[in-house]
Amino acid sequence: MVGDCVRGETVKAVWDMFSGRELRAFKKDITMSLTAIMSHMHTITQPFIGRPQGTRNFYDGPIAGYFGPFTGPDPEAEFDEWCLSQLPDPEDQAKWRKKLEKDRQKRGSPRSFVLTHADLTVNNIMVAKDSTSGKYVVTGIIDWDRSGFFPDYVEYAVLNKILFYDKAWLKILKSAV
Repeated sequence: MVGDCVRGETVKAVWDMFSGRELRAFKKDITMSLTAIMSHMHTITQPFIGRPQGTRNFYDGPIAGYFGPFTGPDPEAEFDEWCLSQLPDPEDQAKWRKKLEKDRQKRGSPRSFVLTHADLTVNNIMVAKDSTSGKYVVTGIIDWDRSGFFPDYVEYAVLNKILFYDKAWLKILKSAV
């Protein structure tokens, strides 16, 4: 565990200071910075799903249970089935099952599992204005207790579940991940 102090303020604190053109510029800056970070995170991989210690259920609220390990012959399919079981609507389960199967067929070989934060809310991303460019940049991402190594689609799936109420932030994250 790393306990460093991260320079800057949360996205929420800065976002609330702007409106109009300034807010649009801030959103553009953060999208670019976050896209670069997420792209780098996806280069950090491991061959198994989860994390060395218990893996918190990122679909739960603040008091999360644990899930995994996925150790069968096809851990990705096992994980996908677990994720689908978190959806309350059987029609949604069927729709996503079909989409995942199609993706797996198109891709072919098993994917590697990428570093995933799984809680990219406006309170967990720190930003500051760059003194050279004058643009806002992400200075750090905090609160990694739900993180682990998962299929690359997980960050997006979790965002849709936990950020359904914050459409503007969700739009930025969808373009970044």
